[in-house]
Amino acid sequence: MPAPADEMAAALAQIRAGADRFRTAARAASGAGELADALRSLHDHRDPDAGVLNAVHALITACADALAACGDPRGPAAAEWLDEAASRVSDGAGEHIDRAREILAGTAPGPAGESR
Repeated sequence: MPAPADEMAAALAQIRAGADRFRTAARAASGAGELADALRSLHDHRDPDAGVLNAVHALITACADALAACGDPRGPAAAEWLDEAASRVSDGAGEHIDRAREILAGTAPGPAGESR
């Protein structure tokens, strides 16, 4: 069985390759509808556990959990920073993606609160 560091490196290489394919496809998308669907796959407030942002959140949280439990005295402090990073990915980025999708759907409020 490969060492954990090798496993993590291989998994991240696959993630990066998938992200490259996604970027290429997004740039070739024919319109806002296709991109709105893609944004939903990144984050969907109705099913946040299914999105890519949740997967990134889970990756960061796994590292935080491992650091908190590893016995290194620096681990808990580093884990706190990672927990905050994980929250920012899922909450902050997710909120911005949701707003972009609302704009594309025409349901985002305008400057004075009216729908666009």
